Amino acid sequence: GIRDIGVTGVQTCALPISVRIAGNTTTTGDFTIEWFQYATTVGNSFPRIFAIGNYPGQSIGVSQEGSYSSRTFYAWMPSANAIESGQNYTNTWIHFAICRSGTSLRVFKNGTQIGTTLTNSTNFADSTNALRIGNETSASSAAAFKGYITNFRWTKGQALYTSNFTRPAAPLSAFRAWRMSVPSCSSV
Repeated sequence: GIRDIGVTGVQTCALPISVRIAGNTTTTGDFTIEWFQYATTVGNSFPRIFAIGNYPGQSIGVSQEGSYSSRTFYAWMPSANAIESGQNYTNTWIHFAICRSGTSLRVFKNGTQIGTTLTNSTNFADSTNALRIGNETSASSAAAFKGYITNFRWTKGQALYTSNFTRPAAPLSAFRAWRMSVPSCSSV
């Protein structure tokens, strides 16, 4: 069935946020992982938006690597897939979505597919490491994302987007009761 986890509201607490999810966290079929981000600076080597595990053995994760004006978006599943390069992701809100339908994996930025459709049937199963938002599971300064991440949502069992779409204008909502919680932080 469809299961959804989500974090809403811009958090002013320090990233990263580490999340343990009760129950079965294995992702074997269709899924969507989406979030809004606002990078305030680059300042490090390979900032992770999220990860389960650590380089080079992470189960799944996203990094945006390079200089200010020439970042490359990598989807780690579990190896690196360069999706988009030559981009500046700082000082603007951007919506990203990673969707797998069958074995077709697509990445969208502000509703438009970036990169080519990848073939992926990886079973993302990791009973050891927590999902970490804003870094790798074992936090490091080189992997720290500097900025804001909001409306992070992981939907298991459904690829919400399989073609270009209109970027969400309102906060993302949960579909079913599978939610992760984060430490209490004041919201902006």
